[in-house]
Amino acid sequence: MTARQKVAQMIQAEISSIRPEDLAQIPVGAILNGGGCAPGNNKRVALSEWLGVADAFFEASIADGGVPIMWGTDAVHGHSNVCGATVFPHNIGLGAARNPQLIDAIGAATAAEIVASGMDWTFAPTLAVARDDRWGRTYESYSENPEIVKEYAPRLIRGLQGKPAPGALGAPGKVLATAKHFIGEGGTAEGIDQGSTRCSEEQLRDLHAPGHMAAIAAGVQVVMASFNDFNGAKLHSHRHLLTDVLKEQMGFTGFLISDWNGFQQVDEDFGDACAESVNAGIDMMVALNLGYGMNPALVGLLSAIPRFTDAATDPIMGYISDKTRSRWGRRRPYIFVGAILAGLSFAVLWQLPHIAGEGLLFAVFLAGSLLFFLGYTIFATPWVALGYELTPDYHERTRLMGVQNFFSQSAYLIAPWFLVFMELDAFTDIRNGASVLAVLVGIACVAIGVLPAILLRERFSDTAVASAGRESRLRRIFGEVKRFFQGFGQTLSNRPFLKLCGATFLVFNGFQLIAAFQVYVVIYYVFAGDRDTASWYIAMIGTIATFSTFAVVAFAAWLGTVVGKRHAFFICIGISTLGYALKWFCYDPANPLLLLIPAPLLAFGLGSLFTLMPSMVADVCDLDELKTGKRREGMYGSIYWWVVKLGMALALAAGGFLLNFTGFDVNLEGNQTESALFWMRVCDVVLPVITSLLAIACVAAYDLSESRVREIREKLNR
Repeated sequence: MTARQKVAQMIQAEISSIRPEDLAQIPVGAILNGGGCAPGNNKRVALSEWLGVADAFFEASIADGGVPIMWGTDAVHGHSNVCGATVFPHNIGLGAARNPQLIDAIGAATAAEIVASGMDWTFAPTLAVARDDRWGRTYESYSENPEIVKEYAPRLIRGLQGKPAPGALGAPGKVLATAKHFIGEGGTAEGIDQGSTRCSEEQLRDLHAPGHMAAIAAGVQVVMASFNDFNGAKLHSHRHLLTDVLKEQMGFTGFLISDWNGFQQVDEDFGDACAESVNAGIDMMVALNLGYGMNPALVGLLSAIPRFTDAATDPIMGYISDKTRSRWGRRRPYIFVGAILAGLSFAVLWQLPHIAGEGLLFAVFLAGSLLFFLGYTIFATPWVALGYELTPDYHERTRLMGVQNFFSQSAYLIAPWFLVFMELDAFTDIRNGASVLAVLVGIACVAIGVLPAILLRERFSDTAVASAGRESRLRRIFGEVKRFFQGFGQTLSNRPFLKLCGATFLVFNGFQLIAAFQVYVVIYYVFAGDRDTASWYIAMIGTIATFSTFAVVAFAAWLGTVVGKRHAFFICIGISTLGYALKWFCYDPANPLLLLIPAPLLAFGLGSLFTLMPSMVADVCDLDELKTGKRREGMYGSIYWWVVKLGMALALAAGGFLLNFTGFDVNLEGNQTESALFWMRVCDVVLPVITSLLAIACVAAYDLSESRVREIREKLNR
């Protein structure tokens, strides 16, 4: 075998991240199905579907003389990942039953059902000795008494593996067993999952090794390393325990596998983590981020590079649209072409066949992404500008932007159903569902996107055409470049506009900056790590916020016509600030229903922001025309939304650093420190309150009142 093939044989990949045809390029040694993962992401799929996937992977693995692949599954208390299989009590219940003979029968029954689904191997038994009731996985432990674990271990292994014939790997109708997790996971300090086991090696042997010793004596074929560390050293890189003790002193001759991506906890650098784990004695690694084999750093670049190109293309497109002279106007031709380009490129991007080679895959996806975002820029920048210039009326602009924002919010009602659509039984897998969905979305983008170009008329198209004849058709390129930068500078020197950009940046990105904090605070502070319960409340909060936003958009548009845009902004952002402050009191573990109170108040932030601000930018464009004699909605709109995009990117990047600052540790799950939880709550509440108050200060200094805007409009009409 080549070095690449040998390395691939040391990898166990999750079935959602690899396909049978991928084995030609990455001939992994094993696959697994994680909890809740099933063929086509359908947990209720028939047994025949499991067998079909197993056969497909097996046939692909032995093609051209390859090594047969193995399939492992987490059948700890029965083959519970397969719908219809027998589920037995958790280990803690079996331990309480004190019935060793029952364990043999459970092992045999589980093995029979695993074999029937086309799999070869289970990650059981779990041999943890739970020493602290606070440990969140005590249910996986047979007992706090190592003697009971020692008695049960060989019985389950015999039931699972049977007694292979001499020279055979396994017995007919049986599967490989895995003794996990080596070693000491049930004895971590303060019961923290994946924490630190602090004791002498003698204590570790006496309390946590008896079950493993009995498993090895019973002929267990696989041992899985544990997530925890031993006195500060991660087990996945602990050569002394994995090699010197397990393989040499305890006499284990099977193969040692990592836990779920456990090797990546050894070192931040992926390559160093692999090397340290292998050198410590790990023979196979459960690597979950294979996908198409692309480096995660390249995946990040795929998201980042189009955002950087936006920094250039948005203002350039705004300038081009402002300067265009055509019989169809300045905006409509680009809206029409951009909608078609964006819709088609999005649909095609998700129809690409499987591409071998990381570099080629990256290049193809990057090219497709750039084409899509270019099409979107060609559409969106003139579309925003057209919205600014549709009406000269001060209040009608607010109502117009309210209607626009109202319909924009509809996407938040539709998008959550995309995953449901992609998982329909009509599709072979989620990728097939995504490709069909992409076509439907692309068609909708084109059909709806071209409507403004067809149905709307531009207020300044006649002026644009008339002025075209007065301008030279032969412009020097450097002259256009010079004029572009002059216009860019003029836009950024407009103080009222900069105040609106600053207010938008603060409100929008104050919200974005702590977007992740709300989720973590709800999960780990309010529900102490109970994700299942927390997810229901998070969904309810999201639903309330979405429907409240629809109401806020209408309210903000109405309020702006009654008290003026500035005062409407003060009122709406003030209400959202109150909502942020209430989170300190309403995010209460003793009364989770209080979580729902701030949600409708928070909707006043973004709901009013993108109703009032675009209307005020349109007023600024009138002021700019009075000063420069030019209509430059395209330039103003592009820079305004570029500020939003830039702020979003910065907020999302800074959010991770803030989370680290609080002391949050994802490995601790529901056992976060009091200090971490406190600072998470502080950031969740205080940061958006501060940014909202600063935004109010920015708009307070904005001096385009209704009377002044009407005065400007009168001068322009003369």
